[in-house]
Amino acid sequence: MAFVVPAPGADLESAELRAFCRSGMASYKAPWAVEVVSELPRTNTGKMVRKDLKSSAREAVSQAMAVQAG
Repeated sequence: MAFVVPAPGADLESAELRAFCRSGMASYKAPWAVEVVSELPRTNTGKMVRKDLKSSAREAVSQAMAVQAG
């Protein structure tokens, strides 16, 4: 799973980003999902809060599995 913060004014679609990654990477290296976010969670000292990203990834997996199940 990849989290992407677009540059100001950029219009990004997760499907386009996945296709771009697959075109330039080995299939096992390309992210299986891409989530476009407005900002990455950070602590007061500016470090990235990986725990929050992992939690968001788990939610995305749960939603994808629910959609597949029907």
